[in-house]
Parts: sequence; C-alpha cells; structure tokens
Amino acid sequence: MDTTKKLIRIFILLLSFQLITVSCSSDYDEKLKNCKQIKKGMSEGEVVEIMGKPVERSKNKLIGGNKYYILYYGTPAMASTGIDIYFDQNTQKVTKAICGE
Repeated sequence: MDTTKKLIRIFILLLSFQLITVSCSSDYDEKLKNCKQIKKGMSEGEVVEIMGKPVERSKNKLIGGNKYYILYYGTPAMASTGIDIYFDQNTQKVTKAICGE
C-alpha cells in the first residue's frame, strides 16, 4: 500500500510537470511568432505592443563601439537562445531581433 501511494505521488508530480512544460511552451511559441514581426527601425513602444512586456530590460551595453540596450523575452528550458530585441541607445530603434535562433 505504501508503494502504491508513492507511485501515485510520482505520477501526479510528473503529470503536473508535463502540464507546466506544455503551458510554457505554448506561450513561448506565441512569442516566437510575434518576434518574427519585429523589424529594424521599430520603436520600443511598437515592440512592446507586439510582444508584450519583456521579462527584463538590460542596462546600456557597449558592443563593437556602439551602445545598445536589450529587451529580453525569455529562453525556454533546454534552449540555447531566447528572444532578445536589441535597440540602439541613441536612436532607441530596433537594430536586431533574435527570435530563438
């Protein structure tokens, strides 16, 4: 009886994990789809309108002599690249969008 209870608990735990993973994956898939609409030259407001609120906004970063800031939209478990939108600090326009590539 004790073994049966343990197996049931393990099964429920695994099922819960699966449901969470599917839910997060679905949200990320929607973000990927939206990311493909982001174009160079868009403003931060336009990006947020399409993508929603970012998970994080970086401080100024110096890359190749240019100052940028980045809106991060997350990286799913086991992925090497997430969704990152780069903005030129001076113009505050999109310079690059990394869409989980």
